[in-house]
Amino acid sequence: MLHTSPAPAARFPAIIDFPGYTPAQLTAILHALAAEAGLTLTPDATRKAATVLAYAENGHATGNARLAVQLLTQATVSQAQRVTTGPEPSDPAVLATINAAGIPEHLPPHDPPAHDQLPGQYL
Repeated sequence: MLHTSPAPAARFPAIIDFPGYTPAQLTAILHALAAEAGLTLTPDATRKAATVLAYAENGHATGNARLAVQLLTQATVSQAQRVTTGPEPSDPAVLATINAAGIPEHLPPHDPPAHDQLPGQYL
């Protein structure tokens, strides 16, 4: 916006350019968000998530933390479906674990779904 409009650009004497997150940083953000939600990722889930985040970030000048949030949302929906449709787990840790099967193969395009079509992190 500032590059195309000289008048508003003149009102901002300094512009700070924040570098985007790397795929490794996005994976760390995903782990932190999962921990805040009381969830853990298996090592296989972590590797798959890193691949998905690297692919989603590919071609963009900056990695965005929303990619990690979006991936965690999809993973928790998948984890919830696994827990509710499978046999009742005897170990409470199973309820809080996201495995590789819960990580989607890719993130959907940047076109957000309608608000009523978007599942929340907490079902």
